[in-house]
Amino acid sequence: MKTYTNKQMTVEGSIKLDIRKLDKECFINDGWISHCKLSNGEYIELKAITDGILSLSNNQVIPLNKINCNYGGYRYRFKCPKCDKNYEILYFTNNIYLCRQCHKLPYSCQLESKIDQIIRKIRKIRERLEVSGNLSEPILLKPKNMHWKTFIQLREKEMILSQQYCQETMKYLKLDLDF
Repeated sequence: MKTYTNKQMTVEGSIKLDIRKLDKECFINDGWISHCKLSNGEYIELKAITDGILSLSNNQVIPLNKINCNYGGYRYRFKCPKCDKNYEILYFTNNIYLCRQCHKLPYSCQLESKIDQIIRKIRKIRERLEVSGNLSEPILLKPKNMHWKTFIQLREKEMILSQQYCQETMKYLKLDLDF
């Protein structure tokens, strides 16, 4: 298991180029110039060239692969310039577009401590149960249109996670208490 530093760039914090958001004309007509909106809200110009796209902002050629679909037709995928694998999204870091693995970008949840992971899971369950994110408030009422079986399962899962949270907190504080 890899360890990451908190100051490391993550997938969520990096600029993404998503092939699904590109103008389809860009793939068909050689020389076609398209404006693409990146994940940070900026626009870049991309020029269609033979078997790829040219990013006019950093003069990088991004190869494309035409993938056949199971029920006919095809779709395009970026071919990572470094590892030659097909991807829908490339990430812009260090002035180059590469895949997540080549940039060694972790997801933000991989940087979380064990306690933070448990808290995130508890809050996700509490959100589904339509109660406050405050962990000290009890879960009393079943949300409208939720089955009782689902409600009971989610409440039990939340209780188990709350116990894990207490145990991890005790470990962190180096207290020796048994539950």
